[in-house]
Amino acid sequence: DVHTPVLEKAFAPKALFIPLKQHAGAPAEAVVKPGDNVDAAQLIARIPDGQKISANIHAPLAGTVAEVSDTRIVIGTK
Repeated sequence: DVHTPVLEKAFAPKALFIPLKQHAGAPAEAVVKPGDNVDAAQLIARIPDGQKISANIHAPLAGTVAEVSDTRIVIGTK
């Protein structure tokens, strides 16, 4: 066994493009709108009513919602 050094690097993208369809199930429905400030791990899209196969989506990083469409949410980071 050899110790592998871990390089700590800040992850700071200018924007996050989050698809609402994450898998073979139904796309999630956005619960945010442009201009909303979101925190990391905040719910930004939910399972549509009546759907059994879908997934809730949470913001990976904090930022401001720049765009919401039928296919994606764009979050501008700080």
